[in-house]
Amino acid sequence: MILKKFNKEIFQALKLIGNDKLKALMLFCLFLIVSILEFFGLGLMVPLLSFFFESNNNEKIFIFNFELLKKIPKETILILFSVVFLIKYILLLLQNYLLPKFAYNNQKKLRKNLIKNFFLNKSNLQSSELIQTTTGTLSMFTAQYLINAFKVLSSFITVFVIFCFLLLFNYKGTLFITIILLILFIFYKFYFKHKFKLLGDELINSNSKIIEISNEIFKGIDEIKVYGKYKLFLNKINNISSKYTDAEVSIRFLVPFPRILIEIIVLSSFFLVLSFSVLFGNKIQLMSLLIFGYASLRIIPSLNEFMTSINVARSAKKAVNDLYKYALENLNKPNNKNRLKKNKFQKLIVKKLNFKYQNSKFQSIKNLSFEINRGDFLGIIGPSGVGKSTLMKILIGFIKPNNGKLILNGFNKKNYEINIRNFSSYIPQDNFILKSTIRENISLEDNENKSNDQKIWNSLKLAGLKEKVKSLNNGLSYKLNEYGKNLSGGQKQRISIARSLFHKKEVLFFDEGTSSLDPKSENEILNYLSKSKDITKIAISHRKSIMKYCNLIIDFSSGEAVFKKNVKK
Repeated sequence: MILKKFNKEIFQALKLIGNDKLKALMLFCLFLIVSILEFFGLGLMVPLLSFFFESNNNEKIFIFNFELLKKIPKETILILFSVVFLIKYILLLLQNYLLPKFAYNNQKKLRKNLIKNFFLNKSNLQSSELIQTTTGTLSMFTAQYLINAFKVLSSFITVFVIFCFLLLFNYKGTLFITIILLILFIFYKFYFKHKFKLLGDELINSNSKIIEISNEIFKGIDEIKVYGKYKLFLNKINNISSKYTDAEVSIRFLVPFPRILIEIIVLSSFFLVLSFSVLFGNKIQLMSLLIFGYASLRIIPSLNEFMTSINVARSAKKAVNDLYKYALENLNKPNNKNRLKKNKFQKLIVKKLNFKYQNSKFQSIKNLSFEINRGDFLGIIGPSGVGKSTLMKILIGFIKPNNGKLILNGFNKKNYEINIRNFSSYIPQDNFILKSTIRENISLEDNENKSNDQKIWNSLKLAGLKEKVKSLNNGLSYKLNEYGKNLSGGQKQRISIARSLFHKKEVLFFDEGTSSLDPKSENEILNYLSKSKDITKIAISHRKSIMKYCNLIIDFSSGEAVFKKNVKK
């Protein structure tokens, strides 16, 4: 079971790496070369120390014979030793540069894919979850899982190489230290088996909650100030922050814990044996011990990194699972075979449409059927809370009906939501305003692209905002504040209307899209739209005056959707 979970995690991580597997293999080769150089560096310590002790003993230590060493000039050994260590440290510097570069380039690609998938595919992510996934979760995957996974690999290779050296040099001492370290590893692994995973989950969940509460504060700041109820939010932030802090402190304390134990055990064992050798040994024994001790000390940092990286990576398992889920697992790629070949909207037929929200007793839409042709103006009227916006979201493909058919241009295709959006513009109740220029807000393209400026001015004129924008400093380059706070409600709505007119789509969805306009301005826009036979209009309005422009009506006044044709006077 453990192996199955491990394999699943590795599979998910490799999928998240995507096309960068070759770069990952190159990093592995770099780790291997550094470790091999480490082996040769340790081996060259033997002739260096033999010269230092000026030994005349003919016995072999490790693979070296002192009599043979005398024939090699000391300068040659010293130069060779220096070259090996110089190359090794140059490659270490290269490794320390390439690893984060690889990891954070992968993070950049994943973030782009996450946002792209959020745009193109259905997702139940809340705003706080989207922010958490593209920031905290992605950062945890990169910094805590991906980088540490490579560190585990790198340190394992180094430990293995040094361990082989120690076995060849002094297998008895190596086995003794290995047994002690294995006991420590087994104890640490089982004692903290699930601890790091639980703490990592707590970090992600707590951070997501902090983002969620912060969003609520931003959206409701005016009402919170008016009612003076900020203590509720302070308490929420404080409670969640306490959980986040406790988890972070626990991880920071537990991660270096094995390093301290390893250093204490290895150093204590080494100095204990060294003391006996100094008191009762000879030069050759002392030299052998110094070489063995040096190699043992060299293994400590790699062992520390190995243990620490495993624990840090373990705390980021949830990040791997979440990213795989939102970036790859539920990816529903648009099927081009189901796209409509016709590039103009002709007709939408709705048959026996039914919808009820989960866990709700009220059925918003029941057995509704109607037909919309090109150029029609469909008005959706009725009191609030009866299902008007729900119906519009079904028609534009934001939500799926429980049952019923949506037949677009004579085709009952699976990817209705993709096809209808090819034709559609949408003006929601809450106007979407970028913290950017008016040009970028309307075109939704890079602000540097000024080729569409004349088209933007035309759409502003139709929306009744041209003169206002001309009076502003920098005109189309005038920057709007967050949520458009330097505009009035009516001006923000006109920006949304201008955006929809700029894109010249054939089906225009208004969800109370003119509610912030004065009656005169509203009539001017609706009158213009009603005369256009190339634009199909679907509008929700609380104003009954809209009915004079509509040839089709869906009336929720009785509590149930009723379709009827409207005879305009």
